[in-house]
Amino acid sequence: MYMEKECKEYNSLKYRTLISTGNPLDSTVKISSDEQLEMFLSKDIEDNRKEVWSKLSKTEKHKRLKQYIDTHLSSQYELTDIEKLAVFRYFTGLIDNKKLNKTSDISYNRDERTIDAITGLIFNPITRRFIIHLEKQNKTV
Repeated sequence: MYMEKECKEYNSLKYRTLISTGNPLDSTVKISSDEQLEMFLSKDIEDNRKEVWSKLSKTEKHKRLKQYIDTHLSSQYELTDIEKLAVFRYFTGLIDNKKLNKTSDISYNRDERTIDAITGLIFNPITRRFIIHLEKQNKTV
């Protein structure tokens, strides 16, 4: 009895997959050797890393922000290690609050996987802190 129900559900899933994607569920990537498997996986990883900013995982965003702080902001504003940590925490808080998730918020180079600029980033030399000034769009109804 259980096998019949499982087969019906599996057949239904195969049918829905074929209708929605045009590809059968049973079509899999056939890999004959370990080298081909390794090449396939490394290509897949590279393709996933070359996404636009909004499609990157939170971990990848954190890595890119850390790199941006170390390469651009640190040399431009002569930041100390404590200030770098504070800026990183500020940026991660913005990501957690979904303030730096849009492609328009950050100028991101997909090919080099680096951040070129952050829109609205302002440095206060007196307090030695960064803020992001986000302009709200005026929408008329």
